[in-house]
Amino acid sequence: EALAQRIGLGACIAFRLFAGQPRILLARAALLFQACPQGFGLALLEAMLCERPLVASSVSSIPEIVAEGLTGLLVPPDDVAALAAATLAARLLLN
Repeated sequence: EALAQRIGLGACIAFRLFAGQPRILLARAALLFQACPQGFGLALLEAMLCERPLVASSVSSIPEIVAEGLTGLLVPPDDVAALAAATLAARLLLN
């Protein structure tokens, strides 16, 4: 969180999502979903509902949810440089 503040992304990123409040938390942000393999990314659908840019790991069923370049950006798992580049690209979409 401190790094996000230092590089000017603090106001654009919510580090915690609370069940039942996605519209509030996603009102001004892109969703970064650097996830471990799991069954389904419900938070991705909630971000889509709020028309927010998505940056997500290309793992599990996530590539079936996120259409690369259309509904979001996919990055390789554990690739910090790709995640950072995609985050900056998503930030541009917010402006």
